[in-house]
Amino acid sequence: VYAAKAKLYGWARDGRDDMCDIDPDTGRKVWFKTNSQGWKDVEHAFEKPEGVVRILFVGDSNTWGVVPRDSLYTRLVEKLLRERGCKNVEVISMGLPGWGTDHALEALKNEGMKYQPDLVIYQFCANDVTDNLMPMDGTPDDAPQWRKPLGRNAQIVNDAD
Repeated sequence: VYAAKAKLYGWARDGRDDMCDIDPDTGRKVWFKTNSQGWKDVEHAFEKPEGVVRILFVGDSNTWGVVPRDSLYTRLVEKLLRERGCKNVEVISMGLPGWGTDHALEALKNEGMKYQPDLVIYQFCANDVTDNLMPMDGTPDDAPQWRKPLGRNAQIVNDAD
């Protein structure tokens, strides 16, 4: 999973990758595995079950989240909708830290639409614009943020200066 996705997006997580976050509320380490597609989410089949309304969230570190998986805003949206009577809703979360709008668009085209979403929500934050251009000052030369979709990379950016 990793190699193919990293080639498309610049960087990716492997399916069933062991991950650890520090819960910002408790300071405790929280261990989890990415799902089979490498997302910090529960498993979802590409084929949409009959009668299900699918909402796909695409974003960056805010969608990936630094909280335990069950506390992600995408999981909470699904829980809230179900509590309010929308029992046939399924929320899918696709995002990685450091992604810009270019990464999200490529992920939506290459994978997100395979889930047959009824609604796509893009989680945007201000640094997504600069993430499209180049990494922040001080980013090491070998950092994944230099690997951009659509062939953009550090060499092209530097040559343009």
